Amino acid sequence: MKSSRAWLERGTACISRHFLAGLTVLALLIYMFTYLQGYFGVPIRSDGTGYYAYLPSYLIYGDPSLEQNAIVQYGGEYPHSTFIRRQADTGRYLSQYNMGVSLFLLPFFLIAHGVTWFMQSLPGAPEWYAFNHPLNGYSLFYQHAAGLSNVFYFLLAIAILKPILERNYGRSAALFSIIGIVFGTNLLNYGTGDCVSAHPSTLFTISAVLRIVPHWYQDPGSRLKSLALGILLGLLYLIRPPNILFFLIVPLYGLTRLSDVRDRLFFFWNHRASIAWAGISLLLLLIPQVLIWKYATGRYWVNSYEGGCYGWMRPEIWTFLFSINRGMFFWFPVTLISAWGLIALYKNSRQWFWPISVTVIIFIVMMSSYFLWKNAGGFGNRYVVDIALLMSFPLAAGWRAIKRRRIRVLVLLLTAGCVCWTVYLMKLYYTREISFYGLDWPAVFDILWTRQQYLLFLLTGAS
Repeated sequence: MKSSRAWLERGTACISRHFLAGLTVLALLIYMFTYLQGYFGVPIRSDGTGYYAYLPSYLIYGDPSLEQNAIVQYGGEYPHSTFIRRQADTGRYLSQYNMGVSLFLLPFFLIAHGVTWFMQSLPGAPEWYAFNHPLNGYSLFYQHAAGLSNVFYFLLAIAILKPILERNYGRSAALFSIIGIVFGTNLLNYGTGDCVSAHPSTLFTISAVLRIVPHWYQDPGSRLKSLALGILLGLLYLIRPPNILFFLIVPLYGLTRLSDVRDRLFFFWNHRASIAWAGISLLLLLIPQVLIWKYATGRYWVNSYEGGCYGWMRPEIWTFLFSINRGMFFWFPVTLISAWGLIALYKNSRQWFWPISVTVIIFIVMMSSYFLWKNAGGFGNRYVVDIALLMSFPLAAGWRAIKRRRIRVLVLLLTAGCVCWTVYLMKLYYTREISFYGLDWPAVFDILWTRQQYLLFLLTGAS
């Protein structure tokens, strides 16, 4: 028994040590085959173009109106899918999306611009050197710089999260949890093939907030930590305004009982100077976005999302969680195991229970009230990816709380089955055997029946 346990511990340590390297190789392979096979077209597409358009407009054309980019790239007008709209009051374009994602893409854009310029043919250069791609922000190197930058932020988010989980729950629980949320949700999809979006940068910023918040509470007088915290929160808003919900992690961290609320309020008052520094850094980061709004619309604050975004009195929580079309528990059943782990999180890791549970619950209510959540194309419910990192905490806490070996084996097998289901759906999504807009019962029946017949054929050799 001791030898088998020692062997298991050594195996876990080896997998944990090499997990990030293996995940990096896998992510790059998925990315490569996605675009070699042409599953999604080019990396910069659909709403990704709305996030990206700031870079070529400002840095190549020097045009804050976004007009020149529309003329060169789209023949005069942005397509509807870019979500860049001409404003009636000023006649100027405004992207529905904030500039935050472009800030994350900026270093990779500059590299792509330099490589595109350098690789253009020189007089007398050999034929293999001729990469005459235009310096327009959308040619080959720009496309894959944007795509690979998001792969980078996805991997960096996991690299930051892993030691947090290890420190709180141990190495085996952290490994179990990370494998579960990476392969059992749409995290892998939006970090690899379907990646030029707000999700990878959101994941990275959330993981950084999770990392810095405990350190800030340990040393609230540190001006540097306060500035860093404010910058991270500002980036979260600049990426997507609904990300303001994740601000809750800061005040809720470390609360274990109701009486802690009063102590926390006193804490904030006693360290109001540090909070002011965080607020100043946050506000300074928002100034460029405010100037963009003012230039495009004539107003200093703009709700650039069209229509009534949220119907707070009509949240579709049951449909959001259980529906065949895009239900979180149907597409990503590992999240159901994570929900069960909230019990262990409350009992054994209460400093994380309130920030995780409150944020996730409000997120589900908020997104199930969002008018577009059922119609937004993607792998399953695309918005679930933003809370995937938070779900890793109850998943790890639940695994660590299991003491009996038989129950642990049962949970491991159940989780493996959930992961296989999601990975299988991801494969069907990439090969377009399931719709970009979800599933219905006939599609599920077709998936299960045809695969059952195929397995029967393999086992019996019957035609």
